[in-house]
Amino acid sequence: MVTRVLEVGFGTGFNALLTAMTAQIHEAPPVFVSLEREFLPAAPFAALNHGAVLNEARLAEALVAWRRAQPGNVAPGRYPASRAPEAVFDLHVGEATATALPASTFEVV
Repeated sequence: MVTRVLEVGFGTGFNALLTAMTAQIHEAPPVFVSLEREFLPAAPFAALNHGAVLNEARLAEALVAWRRAQPGNVAPGRYPASRAPEAVFDLHVGEATATALPASTFEVV
């Protein structure tokens, strides 16, 4: 079973990581559609070291790798999803009120 999550404000990715960790326990990998006005640059994002804080290196590394795969300066638009086994991250950068959402429902907002 997949859980679709609409997140307004991806920020540091900490909440997305916590949600993905919890979803692993319940075998319900989340699909995140995240709306973010300004995406944190890759270097500070990696320096947050979520893996050490949460004692979950593998999933945190996947999240950092996904961020590094995005452009350094993220312009408004949609960025391809990371399809890690634990979660899918689909990022939409720009004003949330001007973002066209996928034609699907969400279990969690």
